[in-house]
Amino acid sequence: MGADVYEAYLYALEGSCVKIPTKKQADEGKTVFLSMNSPATFAEEAAKLASLGFTLVGSPGTAKALRLRGVPIQDIPNASSDWAPAAIELLKSGDVVFCINVPC
Repeated sequence: MGADVYEAYLYALEGSCVKIPTKKQADEGKTVFLSMNSPATFAEEAAKLASLGFTLVGSPGTAKALRLRGVPIQDIPNASSDWAPAAIELLKSGDVVFCINVPC
């Protein structure tokens, strides 16, 4: 268990042998994709990822909410009102080293 859903998620990832992004990947400016129902509660953690050097890209609502809180995050490139296909292409591009999707 974690102190919140995000810490619990991290513990679950570590327990299932998911590869957590490395400092080298951060130094290379690799991308972390964020999409969540309550992004305001993740702003501090997102800012930490950005400060480590990761490029943050988010779904429209997530990106907007995090930008309002001062987090440097980009919108999904080439996204329309139906942004999911563009998100899939971004994930398939190979530049995304970590994806955090918390739908509820």
